[in-house]
Amino acid sequence: MLICMHAGAHKTASTYVQSRLMEERDRLADAGVGVVAHGFFRRQVSDRLDAAEGFGGVGHALARKSLKRPLAKMVEFHAGRERVIMSDENLAGPMLGAIGPDGLYPQARRRIGAAFDALPASSDRTLFFAIRNYAAYFSSIYVYRREKREARETETFRRSALDLQRGWTDVVSDLCAAAGADRVVVWTYDEFAKRPSLINAALLGEDAPRIFAKTDRASLPSLSRKGLAVLDRVSDMLSENEHAGLARAIARFQFDKPDEKFSLFAPEELAALDARFNADLDAISALGCRLIKAEPRSADAQETPAEDDLDPETERPAA
Repeated sequence: MLICMHAGAHKTASTYVQSRLMEERDRLADAGVGVVAHGFFRRQVSDRLDAAEGFGGVGHALARKSLKRPLAKMVEFHAGRERVIMSDENLAGPMLGAIGPDGLYPQARRRIGAAFDALPASSDRTLFFAIRNYAAYFSSIYVYRREKREARETETFRRSALDLQRGWTDVVSDLCAAAGADRVVVWTYDEFAKRPSLINAALLGEDAPRIFAKTDRASLPSLSRKGLAVLDRVSDMLSENEHAGLARAIARFQFDKPDEKFSLFAPEELAALDARFNADLDAISALGCRLIKAEPRSADAQETPAEDDLDPETERPAA
């Protein structure tokens, strides 16, 4: 059995991946692919790793022991299948802690190492991870935090992105150290948006049903620039529940054009972040892991959708 752990990152269509895995789990089971329920995996694994954070290396050593039993049960439940999929974007670290003074996912090595080491010794395993252009990644997380009333002041958050010390190369290097470079598969968000069939084959197997495909359903739409401005105007009048509900409603509302997607960055900053991301792709390629990447493009570039493209802002296939 091959155990496939999909560990994020956040804002790289992870919710879409998990929803499709659950929706198609019966068809995947018929094809020899087992799917661990996302919520169950998060409670049994990622949440335990969260609890270990405050105890450093000792905490992760204890977490490794506590993870062995639930992970063994997950594998045992899917015995007889060719592979089993475990997916949670919180596995490498929680979203609201992913961007902080220590950079992206500072505990990724310990967390992934603990989870990998706790898997049954006889099982083969591969780690899957997605990365995204810095400008789009930071802007998307900033909007999410604004929706949750968790965002820092705009300029402070913007500077944290521009001054970032620990980036994607560091994160993937840690994942390779924890899991072994030959067991790590990385893709870019743009590649998933452009050719989801490639990720489908990598994660589920060449002969598995193609479940990442075009559909007319939308999920997790993001607030546009107009939508964010509207939410800010009324935010002070709302309770926490009202704020969250209105954010979801506004994100789905179709404003008149022009209504561009929100970005934290000026054109020259976008160019600098693009250059850093492209340099990261070269550095990650040299780590020895498998990198599935699209041709570089700027964060605000437009292109004609392909037949099976995802909509980058809804994390669902484009209609």
